[in-house]
Amino acid sequence: MVGLPFDILDIIARLLQQNTTTLKAACLVAHQWRLAFQPILFSDVQITSKSSSQHFLTAIRDRPLCGPYVNSLDVQSIGDSTGQVLAKLPRLEKLTLRRHLTYIPQPGFYNSLRLSLESRLLTSLTLHNFTRFPLQILNRASALRHLSSSNPSYGGMNLALAQHSNPQLDNHPTGPQLHSLKLSLLVSGGCDLFKWFTNPRCILDFRNLKILDVCPTDVKEFHMFCDLASVVPPTLEQLVFTPPPHCATPGTRQGILNSFSLTKFTHIRRLTLFIYLTRNRGFFEFDYLPWLIAFLSTLPNPSILESLTLQCIIASNISIQLDFRPQRWNELDALLTSTAFAHLYRVSLYLPHEPMFQEVRIVLTQSLPSLEREGKLLISPSPDLLSV
Repeated sequence: MVGLPFDILDIIARLLQQNTTTLKAACLVAHQWRLAFQPILFSDVQITSKSSSQHFLTAIRDRPLCGPYVNSLDVQSIGDSTGQVLAKLPRLEKLTLRRHLTYIPQPGFYNSLRLSLESRLLTSLTLHNFTRFPLQILNRASALRHLSSSNPSYGGMNLALAQHSNPQLDNHPTGPQLHSLKLSLLVSGGCDLFKWFTNPRCILDFRNLKILDVCPTDVKEFHMFCDLASVVPPTLEQLVFTPPPHCATPGTRQGILNSFSLTKFTHIRRLTLFIYLTRNRGFFEFDYLPWLIAFLSTLPNPSILESLTLQCIIASNISIQLDFRPQRWNELDALLTSTAFAHLYRVSLYLPHEPMFQEVRIVLTQSLPSLEREGKLLISPSPDLLSV
């Protein structure tokens, strides 16, 4: 067993990639085993606390050859040692950073992050809970393809733009070409980020963007989202979109919703929309279903749409008899089973997992008979969504 060929050991190590305990034990069997199992053990690292960050830093200091094995790093609580850890990982490809709300990153952390972003290997960056994250750091990205940001605020836009306009500082004239962009829980903290994205001097290149996932939280951010959509290419393939729920009047909301359509996007294959099923005074008696039908009708090439996902939010304190209108869903059923949507194979509706789920599910199934009959309809609970 100890004398197994290295290729076989490598296959075994990859099969055990999710079993950290076994990988650690295998590294202790023999030198040949350590050479095969250690790269897999260190390829995907999760740091769950500030103390574990210090322990990991000690480990890669004691074993300098292990640092280059790390391809993916998820820091669930950044601390003073996080910057030192980043400096020891020259082959990092995917980085996730989650800041504890009480922790303020030090300059050394941002310096290390800048160096990581300048690497031609780092292609994926995810940021959570950062306050006034310096855009001039993000501006140093060299090969970024996937960017995700949750609950952020950003600053330093002028510094980032000035940095890009200086040829001596700009080592990447064409800029990194983004493939996917996800922004959520902006809470009015993404204003500078949107402004930077839509500035002609932004270093990020959106021409090859295929996946866009943005959830505006208010009218201001919705308009910024529309500005962002103007620089997104028509070849976008996947869109996740949330219409803004809070506006002054129904007429205002209708006008705002009509300011964004799918007309320019000729390659949309997967579409996810958040929609409010019921009406109450909080939503000014507004019915989103006519908007949904009109919105889907703006697809220039509906025949290539493969999947439609509706993340439904329900006001559980309003009776279904008062607020649910089956005829609206009949119209949607007719549209989605028409020849225009020839390649649509799945319509998924995710509802909050609450007492009314089964009742709503039955009514929805009855209101979408053609989709149900053709086996395209999937209705499931979505525990991550809260009732309004």
